[in-house]
Amino acid sequence: MKPIKLSLLVLVLTTAFYSRAQGLKIGTRISLGQSDFSGNLLNSSGRLYAGIGATANYQFNNWFGLASDAMLMKKGSYVVGTYQSNDVLQTQYSYSENYKFYQAELPVMAKLRIGSEHFAFKFFAGPCIAFNLASVSSRTYENSSYNNDHGYINQSIEAMNVFEKSVVVGFGIEVKSNKNEMLFLDFRNNNGISPIGRINGQDLYTRYSALSIGWMF
Repeated sequence: MKPIKLSLLVLVLTTAFYSRAQGLKIGTRISLGQSDFSGNLLNSSGRLYAGIGATANYQFNNWFGLASDAMLMKKGSYVVGTYQSNDVLQTQYSYSENYKFYQAELPVMAKLRIGSEHFAFKFFAGPCIAFNLASVSSRTYENSSYNNDHGYINQSIEAMNVFEKSVVVGFGIEVKSNKNEMLFLDFRNNNGISPIGRINGQDLYTRYSALSIGWMF
């Protein structure tokens, strides 16, 4: 009987430990990072990514859970290029263009948790869908005279898709207080798997890397 009693005691203690880490938590998340175009657009460079919104986490046990966010975010890219005029001279004009995309983002991720109840490392990955709310671009030509006639600021981009699909992967840490509140810090990469739109004759994909901090209860 002793082995049976010992086994039952281990089972009860293990279940009690896991149950304390289980359940639903909700909270807020703030993210900052860098976004850019990916793929074959060679003359692009990164621009600020910023996001804020709600976050949720459901732990099935101490090591496995599901996480999701509802984020409002801004991302974009900076592109340099040349434009050839349509006049007889066919002059080449160098320009820089700043793209800004405003989206609502909804990732759903599986989460692996390694550690104790109060401190753990986490690893997560999953699909994401982002809805395009607004997209604008500003173009500035180096030639000031030509720019006065042909440059523009915050012009709406028409050839945008309604939503963009992507994949999220990341890692981080989480610290749980005695009041059952949780503070977390994580880093994530988001890579588009469907084009955000068609710009200057190209299907463009986006990506971003961001550091997030948040709180759940």
